[in-house]
Amino acid sequence: HCQGLYGVEVDASAVKKVEGLYDGTWLLDLNRPDADLGPEYEGFFSHILMPMSLEHTYDPWYVLKKMNRYLRPGGSVVVEVPNAQSWEGIYRLLTGDFPYVSGGTWDFSHIRWYTLKSLADIGHVCGFRAASYDLLFPAPVDLKALRSGPPITTLQLPPPELGDSCPPICVTFPVDIREIYPLLL
Repeated sequence: HCQGLYGVEVDASAVKKVEGLYDGTWLLDLNRPDADLGPEYEGFFSHILMPMSLEHTYDPWYVLKKMNRYLRPGGSVVVEVPNAQSWEGIYRLLTGDFPYVSGGTWDFSHIRWYTLKSLADIGHVCGFRAASYDLLFPAPVDLKALRSGPPITTLQLPPPELGDSCPPICVTFPVDIREIYPLLL
């Protein structure tokens, strides 16, 4: 029952699939300088959702600055990207496996990869302030126990909390990595 719901898509078949669901849809490649919603949409949107899209852009700085132009003062942009810092990404790199597949984290069409810090840095350069972030875990993880537990100086991949059956790899750090540990999950 949303009102004022608009979409931007680069794939014409995807536009057809959402026909009638949105109040308006643009078939645009936001990477292009001529991709414009029109001046009537500057300062128009209270929220801009970018789920699994920024990793498909050549120049995320350009795209986010463009989104900032369409955002109403006090509005927000919600970005969701695959986490390059996840245990699986590190594990695959350490074992020499970097699969290119259709869909998901390893989609062959991903142009850029992000960590939480790199995403926040890009947002900051584009005039945004990270208000919050949510980590999506593949299994229930007790973050309170992690934060209050002993220092973490050895990283086991896959993390034991996830119960994965891959042969483990252990990496020892000279410092406590407890603060960034949840980003690896």
